[in-house]
Amino acid sequence: MIDIISILDELEIEYHLSGKNVSKGWVEIHCPFPYCSDPGHHCGINLQSAKFHCWVCGEKGTFQKLLSKGFDLPYREVKEIISEFSDDEIFVPQKEETEIIIRDILPKESTKDLPRIHEQYLLKRGFDPEVIKRKYHIRACYRTGDYAYRLIIPVIEEGVIVNFTARDVTNKQEVRYQSCPNEIALSPMKSCVYNIDTISQEKDIIICEGPFDVWRMGDNAIATMGTEFTSAQIALIARKQPRNAFVLFDRTAIGPAKKIAYSLNSICSTVEIISIDKKDPAELTEKEAEEIRKQLNI
Repeated sequence: MIDIISILDELEIEYHLSGKNVSKGWVEIHCPFPYCSDPGHHCGINLQSAKFHCWVCGEKGTFQKLLSKGFDLPYREVKEIISEFSDDEIFVPQKEETEIIIRDILPKESTKDLPRIHEQYLLKRGFDPEVIKRKYHIRACYRTGDYAYRLIIPVIEEGVIVNFTARDVTNKQEVRYQSCPNEIALSPMKSCVYNIDTISQEKDIIICEGPFDVWRMGDNAIATMGTEFTSAQIALIARKQPRNAFVLFDRTAIGPAKKIAYSLNSICSTVEIISIDKKDPAELTEKEAEEIRKQLNI
């Protein structure tokens, strides 16, 4: 593992280990990329994975990339300093476009086989368990572990599971959704956009609150994992260069829906807030969801 803190000290790069914007397991520095609109302490580095992510401009990647491209350090110098402050005997540079993250952040108790109680939960909510399992790569934790009796819903970005949320299937646990701790996640939840990998460039998109809404609305639907959103999430969406955006939040979330619609105005040709009679999109039937998609021409 790379000793991030020692390297930052060696290079005299200012950092914060605590404070308002610092999550556990992360260190925050000034974003070194010149196109960042707010280079304050918004660039986080995960101390375990050695991956960085700027919550403002959306730039991300390996620690090697941060040092070489962000701080404009020569390859030889980056190689030497990482080798000096790393447990690994050999430093092997990785190409950004072909990098494969091996570390599995999903709970060790999770399984691809859904127990009956998990299947029944999905069926009661109007979802086909086999379809959801195949399309969204969900897993389940059964009787043991910190995520017992929960559906494990991976958040995937560029083919890598960067985070996950876990939904209680008994409706008896105090907390309905339990997310992956920041010190384990490869990217904090509010820097992720659920289902972003399935969105094609320059296509119309539907923006929802959570995974179940996405499952109901189908392809080209994404979720901000709650009504609150961040500039990092907007930056991820902007990379897809969406043509038109339709905001489909819960019926009671008109304020947040207007807020995200305003933020998307600069990157989409049109942004429209869609209202429905049901409490949230996940409560729609498949037929109702398909009718909305037809009306939106998606």
